[in-house]
Amino acid sequence: MAKNTIEQQALQYGAVINLAMAVAGWLAYYLSGSQALFLDGNFSFLMFVSLFVAIRISAIKEKRTELFPYGQFVYEALYSLLKGLMITGVLLVSFVQNAATILHFIYGGEAEVLKTGVILIYAVTMVILCFGSALYYRMQYAKTETSSTILRAEYSAAIVDGFMSAGIGVALVSIRFVDQEGAFGFLHYIGDSLLVLLLCVLLGKGPLLLIRDSFIEIAGGTLQNKKNRQLIEGVLQKYLSQVEVQQKSYISKTGSSYLVVAYLNTQSVTAAGSEKIEKLRQQTQTELQKNLPNVMFEIVLSS
Repeated sequence: MAKNTIEQQALQYGAVINLAMAVAGWLAYYLSGSQALFLDGNFSFLMFVSLFVAIRISAIKEKRTELFPYGQFVYEALYSLLKGLMITGVLLVSFVQNAATILHFIYGGEAEVLKTGVILIYAVTMVILCFGSALYYRMQYAKTETSSTILRAEYSAAIVDGFMSAGIGVALVSIRFVDQEGAFGFLHYIGDSLLVLLLCVLLGKGPLLLIRDSFIEIAGGTLQNKKNRQLIEGVLQKYLSQVEVQQKSYISKTGSSYLVVAYLNTQSVTAAGSEKIEKLRQQTQTELQKNLPNVMFEIVLSS
């Protein structure tokens, strides 16, 4: 099965699951009044909407046009960057809103008691769906030889959503066993807001790393995936070391497209002969394309 087909099927599956989770989150929020569940529902709906963009990008990224003669893979990196920013934005807004709720309570404001009856059922269901989706995304990501930036973004989002749902479920169900008139009775009023603050802090690293790596791709920086870098460097060593001509290499990635440049010593190339070098270039290109179909390999002469 083609890698873009694998990608599109995974995204279509994810869209359906995220819509179901969003509706469940809003319903649970309505029944319980928990801001944490409202955050969870909004997060799932954001993932649902963004998946339509991802499906479109997956369909057009390999198409070559006059404007994009090497394909439109940059949209993948741009999508991942914006998705990382959106996830960070959702976490930041939730942090500010719930911090304000806590301060309002501390200074004597009124607050409603949290209704925890529906939360256990909701949490268990969401954890199964989220981590099931994350596992599915990871499996499909592996089938693309870890080259799909989009599936990596969706995997990261599903992990965030899964831990968010798990944390919400454990913490909020535990609150029902706390004495409302005791020292920790305040948890019945602002326990979910405190939990949201903790989740925002703990889950912020994933989308920040996604933003960093996507920005590096767009800016033309070197490949950050160590596994794929080692794979590519191994292929270069296998063929170009035969005539001892390789000096260094440049490897970059934009979406699921790779650019590999080998810098060769001019004198060594002359000694080996152009036919030999061209044969090695073709062998290298063929070997690279076995695992990375969207790869461009170039040879640059240097003194």
